[in-house]
Amino acid sequence: MTVNGKEIGEEINLSKKGKVEVRGFMRSALPMDKLEIIQNGNIVKEIPLNGDRKNADFAVTLPVTTSGWILLRTYSNHQKENLDLYPYATTNSIFVNVAGKTPNSAEDADYFLTWIDRIEEAAHRATSYIDDEEKSRIIDDIKKARSVFERKK
Repeated sequence: MTVNGKEIGEEINLSKKGKVEVRGFMRSALPMDKLEIIQNGNIVKEIPLNGDRKNADFAVTLPVTTSGWILLRTYSNHQKENLDLYPYATTNSIFVNVAGKTPNSAEDADYFLTWIDRIEEAAHRATSYIDDEEKSRIIDDIKKARSVFERKK
């Protein structure tokens, strides 16, 4: 997914409230039930899935009235083709700053920091790294993600 051409984790600066263009795609080995654009925690657009519900391509325009974030998620409420009862995937956020104000929701930042804590614990426990360098790169990426959300508090 991109927003106004920006990639996941990047920021967009709008001089005033307005509209953004969200483009993206979804590919899945399994049929999914929903593909949704989430803006500041709310479903703002459901993207239609193609016949087999395994893929979609989209370009939509969304209104932006306040600073915040946008992400894409997909999920299935039931699955018989694999062992996952509820397959789920999400992107990370793209942040939108309106009129010089950055999104600073302590509640949202705390949610993502809690999630990052779990990821970091799992990364430290994992034993399937190719080598110490790979583990170090992954831990460094997790720390970079943490710093993004710490700035949002």
